[in-house]
Amino acid sequence: MLLWFVSGPHAQAAAVMRRARLQAGAPVETEAELRQLADYDALLGIDGVA
Repeated sequence: MLLWFVSGPHAQAAAVMRRARLQAGAPVETEAELRQLADYDALLGIDGVA
């Protein structure tokens, strides 16, 4: 099996991004309106799809 070892600035940047991701907080809850797909069909003038 061939193993690749990354070093240099790419490895350092990857380590920084991994640490930042692990320290990130929980996702923010957002509110979104849910609509039926038929509403979008009507808005776009599409009839009889699906």
